[in-house]
Amino acid sequence: MPSRGVPQPAQEPAAPPTASVAPPAPAPVAEATCDYPAEAPARFDELQASEGPCRAVPARVARELGAEIRERWARSWPKGRLEIRGGCDRLGAQPSSIVIESCEGHGGVLTLARFDRQADGAYDLVLLEYDHDGQVAGKDDQNPWQAHASGPLAVRRARLDGAVMASLLERLRAAAHVEIEEHEPPPRKDNSFVATASGSSHYYHAALRLVDDRGRGVQHVFTGHEGTGHEQKLGVPLAIVARDLDTLLADPAVRSRFTELGADDPAARELFARVFWAARARGDEPWYVDQLLGMTALLGSAQHMPALVEQLRARGERDITRTDIVVVNAIAALAGYDVRHDASGKPRPLASVVADTLAACEKR
Repeated sequence: MPSRGVPQPAQEPAAPPTASVAPPAPAPVAEATCDYPAEAPARFDELQASEGPCRAVPARVARELGAEIRERWARSWPKGRLEIRGGCDRLGAQPSSIVIESCEGHGGVLTLARFDRQADGAYDLVLLEYDHDGQVAGKDDQNPWQAHASGPLAVRRARLDGAVMASLLERLRAAAHVEIEEHEPPPRKDNSFVATASGSSHYYHAALRLVDDRGRGVQHVFTGHEGTGHEQKLGVPLAIVARDLDTLLADPAVRSRFTELGADDPAARELFARVFWAARARGDEPWYVDQLLGMTALLGSAQHMPALVEQLRARGERDITRTDIVVVNAIAALAGYDVRHDASGKPRPLASVVADTLAACEKR
């Protein structure tokens, strides 16, 4: 104990007890509204019934198409008979409108093409090529809203002479009407038969719509694996259609006529809207719909908002998926309602953003 009267060194004041540090409050989300006008969906016209005599398939086209079908067809019976008939084509002399959809499954480029016949016999082409998983500048894979942002989109227009289109038109008409039947062979002497398993890893989507100047037409859609049983009746001809489109678009003489345009091109936006609503009415496969939803942020308008909101509403209580993120991105682009990031620019929790977007944009 120190002696009295001896000066003592000054004592440092005791440090206050250490308090637990509360986490900073999340930065507030900038106030946003979700307001969009009512806009009628742009849909394809209803096809009219075809009447009249059947148009014969040109012999050369029938031979070529038949050979290609036989090459692609996955037989159920090695010794069975594959019957290929021309079908009944009752369309007018020249199709007035052709729409082709083509997409390789799970990550491929989606191609939408529309050919419209003009008074002089030439066709105006509107071509959309979209790669949802393609790389774009500024994409941050650590930010889910950017990681699943829309991919690269090419919009092209061209005018193609009737002579350039003639061969493709004949093949499209033949593929749209062809009838294919695989006949089981008769039983062997021991009353048994040999079947083969069909199937392929090639997964794709293809669609064809042909309309004449009187509104009569035919349309077919296929999504699935190549060589899948009776579905080949649609899948094989439409795979040939998709390849024929690729062949035309790869022709240097055709590519030299392309004009590069932006996403504001009215014809491109109209084509996209019609394909979008047709796919929604069919209930197409999710992987294909994801491509269209990604395009919606680039080519959509107020008409698409109710469908986007419905897509979020249908999510229910399940976990957030890539589709939900793509939908929120599209809503932010079309309606300006963007709560994907906080005030500091950091991504907000997915579930919070989806819930906020649905609450703000759903019109009751």
